[in-house]
Amino acid sequence: MLQFVDFMAFVMNRIQNNFTYYEMLETDDKEHVAIVFERTNRAGVPLNSFQLFTAWSWSESFDLQDELSVLSSELEDFGFGDLVNQQELLLICFTGIILGNTAPKSVLDLDGTLIRNHYEEIKNGIIITILRILNVLFPHHFLRKINLILVQQIQKHLY
Repeated sequence: MLQFVDFMAFVMNRIQNNFTYYEMLETDDKEHVAIVFERTNRAGVPLNSFQLFTAWSWSESFDLQDELSVLSSELEDFGFGDLVNQQELLLICFTGIILGNTAPKSVLDLDGTLIRNHYEEIKNGIIITILRILNVLFPHHFLRKINLILVQQIQKHLY
């Protein structure tokens, strides 16, 4: 009986080790990321460009999905919270700002480091553009709010 218990403990330990220990992957090699996604995508759902884009940009200190959720919250007050769900538009914004090219194929020229390094610039550009548009359309209503937010954005970069 003791051998059976020892054997079961050994089997359970091996099974548990397969689930609790994994190697963190941090790479800017798009092919490597695509292979990992292909292997872990057990549902068989095809990946779109934005999902790969998000995977390429991931690091232990940066998660594009989390960053876009924060941006969505910041834009909700102005009626643009849903903007971050416009994945194709975001791809165009990122490639246009980072590479100066908005052709669909240009997204393949991005790498994780470029995305992470330019995210704040892109986020601030989106916010400031929306605020400026609203200021033109509704100058009296949004002027005070826009000025307050612009001052806060500037202060963030100064301190």
